Amino acid sequence: MTATAVIHGEITHDKKTQTGSYRLNSNCGFGTHSAGNCYSLELQKNHFLEGMQIAEVDCSYLTIDSAMEKVAEKYREQKCKFTFSTGQTQEVSLGKLGVKLDETKFLKIFNEQHENREAKREYNIEDVISVDRKLLEVELRRIPQLQEQNMRKPRNARVA
Repeated sequence: MTATAVIHGEITHDKKTQTGSYRLNSNCGFGTHSAGNCYSLELQKNHFLEGMQIAEVDCSYLTIDSAMEKVAEKYREQKCKFTFSTGQTQEVSLGKLGVKLDETKFLKIFNEQHENREAKREYNIEDVISVDRKLLEVELRRIPQLQEQNMRKPRNARVA
């Protein structure tokens, strides 16, 4: 007994959103076929590749949105600790300091990976964040130890 199958496929890719899909049409005379290849191609076009690490978070096979959410989960409650010469400390959340995950940076990493499969697979948090400088400036002004009336003038200071 022999089986014949005619399989046609169509790949589409949207450069703007960096998404792709593969539609599999088959006409099998007998037997079954698997849509595994279809899923595999879809996964490769829309997801980070295996072994992808962003800020020590495994982002293998995740979409950009899922990877951002997973990294955000880890850093959501992260705080920046300021320690002053008086021994006082002040903690401020990164969000209040204007630090946020940058979708365009995630997209850049995603594109690098798909253009060159040998590209690096480990990125630091600095590679995927941006800082709103105005928000940072406003928040730093709110810290009592950084307000001008609470600062001590430097003694014996010089620029080398």
